[in-house]
Amino acid sequence: VLRATSQRWVGGAIGAGSGTEYDFYLPMNDTIFEFDSVWVSGYRLEARKNFNPESPDTLIVSAKVFFPANHPGTPKQNLQMPVKVAPPGNNSCEAILRAFVSDGDKKYYSPICVNGIITLKPLLYE
Repeated sequence: VLRATSQRWVGGAIGAGSGTEYDFYLPMNDTIFEFDSVWVSGYRLEARKNFNPESPDTLIVSAKVFFPANHPGTPKQNLQMPVKVAPPGNNSCEAILRAFVSDGDKKYYSPICVNGIITLKPLLYE
């Protein structure tokens, strides 16, 4: 992992909720990796793979944790809280990425341990 960042955000509208966005910058190589999960603070988050237009030799794996607002006007379907799930491998990591290649069957690689996540300034939406 070349670099990792986290950025908290708080929605400005009533019932908007809050969360944290995580971005992990990885070097591109010849193997086509897929990512399905990121573990941060015990939460298993869905991973999204993005290509970096500013640096075509870098891949960005993103994940976010969302905490819905506990407000009377918030629709019930939006009140699902993230679930804590034990991560694979080393529990001393700030984050763990799970990568695989797929040629019909998923072949998982050893979990990628990430430490040194840079905390960016929070976004406070109005």
